[in-house]
Amino acid sequence: MTQALAFGTYIPGTSPIHALNAQVKIILACVFSIAVFFVESWAGMLIVTALVAMLYVMARVPVTRAARGLIPIIFILVFTIIVHTFSISLGSAAAPGLSTAGSLGLTQEWVLFGSFGITLDGLLRGLFFALRIVLLVLICSLLTFTSSMMELTDAMLRMFGPLRRFGVPVDDIAMMISIALRFIPTTAREAQMIQLAQKARCANFDDGNVFVRLKSWVPVFIPLFVRLFRRADDLADAMDARCYAGGRRTRMSARPMNAGDVATLVIGIVAIIALCVFL
Repeated sequence: MTQALAFGTYIPGTSPIHALNAQVKIILACVFSIAVFFVESWAGMLIVTALVAMLYVMARVPVTRAARGLIPIIFILVFTIIVHTFSISLGSAAAPGLSTAGSLGLTQEWVLFGSFGITLDGLLRGLFFALRIVLLVLICSLLTFTSSMMELTDAMLRMFGPLRRFGVPVDDIAMMISIALRFIPTTAREAQMIQLAQKARCANFDDGNVFVRLKSWVPVFIPLFVRLFRRADDLADAMDARCYAGGRRTRMSARPMNAGDVATLVIGIVAIIALCVFL
């Protein structure tokens, strides 16, 4: 389970993506996530997919590491494809730009009963939206792969610093986000250890129907929450021992944006907007 959950883990490296300021990566990731929803054609989506693949190559992130990050959302992807594959009104027009099957003369429909059935256009539309979800997960995972928790926290502090004038506790919010991200791999690791311990006691997580399998996970979730609460108490005690009282903090190694970071940010935003306009 720990191996499957790749989000939230930092991979040290010296790639150009690692060298970028974390503020630039956060802004570009947000802009990219919004822009993906404006791409309405297969040609555009394939180009975006190629760009994401190129970013992973530049970041030198192993393909297996990126693929493991998609395992937790397999159910969502399958559900998305199935929902769009079935149609309650056969013969209706497909979404603009997605009627690939119709443009190829492959408008196949399989009637199950009445006007309800399966359409090839629906299947392609489901694959399109599933690919969109995959790209969103990959770009967010790339952010955590190439930026440490400290870098992300410092970047959020600098980005939302002006909100302090309006009484927003920016430092406390950034600290909470940093701790939450750090607990993602910790939670997965704890769950795997407890699951292995239950299997050693002859627990079975694979047989039976859905309800039986869910019930078999109860002996995992209960000790998992107990151990997480203990870790939270230990973390609180450690922060108290270091006299942490919230508020604004100083940094040993502040990393402001340089000219290269600004140029990358501008070029990246312009390229993303161009993709939305022309694709």
